[in-house]
Amino acid sequence: MPVANIVDNRSNQYDVTVDVVLELSSHNNSIKGATQFSKSKNKFTIDDLNKTTIEDAINHVNQKFKNDAITLYLYDAGSSPAEDYEDIFDLA
Repeated sequence: MPVANIVDNRSNQYDVTVDVVLELSSHNNSIKGATQFSKSKNKFTIDDLNKTTIEDAINHVNQKFKNDAITLYLYDAGSSPAEDYEDIFDLA
């Protein structure tokens, strides 16, 4: 079950060209009411795809994260907050 959840933050939900931030769905286990996912052996914090399509993002997840539940966060193309995450997690 690679794509387990999608959080849509787009202003135009009919435009399929998006920026996508990916994270392990288990990252949100501590949130009240969140579906509980098994912890992953994969230790990545976030991944991102810019100016892609939703279909391509799902295909990317299905190929790269075969055994992990992944949450996709969708943003308008060109507005991904991934750089902010890179600063927070020192990923750059």
